[in-house]
Amino acid sequence: KETFPYTPRRIMTDPSPRTAGALETFVFGDIKDDRDARVLSPKRVETLLKGAQKYAATTSAAVAGPGAELAPAGAPLDVASAADALLDVLERDSPLQELVVEQLTLVLAAGSRELWARARASSPRVGGDGRSLLGLVVDPFGIFRNSRIIENNDRDRKALEAAGRLVEMAASMVGTAPASGLTPDGRSAANAEAAALARALVRKAWDRRQSIPAIGRLFLLEALDQTYHRLSGRQ
Repeated sequence: KETFPYTPRRIMTDPSPRTAGALETFVFGDIKDDRDARVLSPKRVETLLKGAQKYAATTSAAVAGPGAELAPAGAPLDVASAADALLDVLERDSPLQELVVEQLTLVLAAGSRELWARARASSPRVGGDGRSLLGLVVDPFGIFRNSRIIENNDRDRKALEAAGRLVEMAASMVGTAPASGLTPDGRSAANAEAAALARALVRKAWDRRQSIPAIGRLFLLEALDQTYHRLSGRQ
């Protein structure tokens, strides 16, 4: 227990292959070696982040010395600091960067397919085969109808579910309101804090816009790799 706060911090920052394996075990569990099926475990990620948060608080206390005013244990993180931390991960070559890019790409692609499916479902039906008008306009010959490219699979659905739980978890760790509470305008505090984090990410990304092309290439390459495996039937 005494070394636990240090352990997550090392797992998240050490670039060695051995530590990379430990990181994957920590967040994926037994399926860590199945790159075409693995999805983050929200509970495991929460344990990792809380350990890193506790390590940061302990380190701050040691640096500040006795008598200094520090945030209480478990206090919410500063939104801007959280945004900076995520961008730091995306800018530096490390096992954590690879993992974040892989899972973010998976979730963004699955989310896009889900939005497309909803748009098709709400579009009027035309023709004898019941095709959606939107689908007919975009893909008149039905080449991609029911294709793996546009249909979410079991892994996608699990990734979206995990992402939703991770957003709630992040909202409870970032900001000032409890995730179960309501803001003055009636929105859930979790949604409000998630929106605040998103706004902070946009601002910070603009401040670091010179890094955007390199980060964009990482996501593009990962998206192409996932698409290849998807079409080959490995996902």
